Amino acid sequence: FVTAVANNVKKVYPGYQVGVLSYGDVSVPPDDLVLPDNVVVLSADPDDWVGKTTHLSIYEYLYGLGFWHPNFPLAAIKKNAKTHRKLGVSGLYAEVHPLWAFDGPKVYIRSKLLWDLDFDVEAGIDRWCRAGFGNAWPPMAAFYRHWGSLLDGDKHRAVVLPMCDFERFRHS
Repeated sequence: FVTAVANNVKKVYPGYQVGVLSYGDVSVPPDDLVLPDNVVVLSADPDDWVGKTTHLSIYEYLYGLGFWHPNFPLAAIKKNAKTHRKLGVSGLYAEVHPLWAFDGPKVYIRSKLLWDLDFDVEAGIDRWCRAGFGNAWPPMAAFYRHWGSLLDGDKHRAVVLPMCDFERFRHS
């Protein structure tokens, strides 16, 4: 269906693209699928889509609000930025829903890494804390590093690490 739509769009509107959300029942593509070059796939788990689409984008859950403790996946943020570049990812959509007291530096660091893979994350945490907390920045930097280090052990075999563990989400 997507191929048929994309091919018709290409005929009538050359240069336009068709966006597809890889989610739920259509999150894992058939083994033999190769989509036309005007299809953009937006996927929360891009591992299975590499080589099946010319344009791969990431749908990221970087939630903050609603957790019992800060969701500050520092290792995943650093690793995924480099992995996305290697995979040729061309777009990012992130659901953040921040609790700014916990998530401000996470959003800052994630945004900086989108533009500069060599961004010094440790210096970024310090800069954020100096700007936001003045002379109280050292304990706040330690606070963010502490919560980040607790999630550093969340290693998965996936190419892209999850940014959010929904088991840690507060259930209403």
